[in-house]
Amino acid sequence: MSVYRVRLRSPLRWLWAVMTTLLLFAVTAMAGTAWLLMLVPPVVATLLLAPPIGIFKHDETPTARAGLHLEALHAEDAGLAPGTRYRVVLVNASETDAENFRIRIILPPALAPLDGPLRPLGKTFVGSHGRHWFIESVYDTTVVTLRAGAADEEGSIRCTAGTRRELADLQLMNVAGRSGVAVEYQISGGNAKAMLGQLELPSPA
Repeated sequence: MSVYRVRLRSPLRWLWAVMTTLLLFAVTAMAGTAWLLMLVPPVVATLLLAPPIGIFKHDETPTARAGLHLEALHAEDAGLAPGTRYRVVLVNASETDAENFRIRIILPPALAPLDGPLRPLGKTFVGSHGRHWFIESVYDTTVVTLRAGAADEEGSIRCTAGTRRELADLQLMNVAGRSGVAVEYQISGGNAKAMLGQLELPSPA
């Protein structure tokens, strides 16, 4: 996106342009000098397109975004009859700490049947159920959601730059003996780069 398009989408610039236009109209009405209205177009153009100086100094500063992705490993007690347990790890390969993000792991009914003998979300290593972790059902599909919480919120979850964090165990059915199994996930919110990815489940050893 060009710098001019960024400037034209700036709420701060438009606020100043509107306020200045109203001020010029007020001065024109009080002074009775209609020629002042000729200043409106150049003044508005200057406010909208001027370089980032003064009050607009930080208007075009890009927000640092954290690049996150998920990996799955066999849990130490992966052979959990009648299903299989996987350890979900959050990887922050960027140079920015991630905060206030959301992760949604979408589990198809074949791997997490709604009436199955296992809860899809097993042991958790960060956060707490009902505050950070949620399990939702969309038709036959199960969605495991992690909400990290705001940066200034007590107990919020952070993933510092260049680190890996174990999040939780997924307990899935009908995976044993299969290879190339993957589930979809979404990361969004906070300062995390929005992404859609696939969490590849390692084949049985």
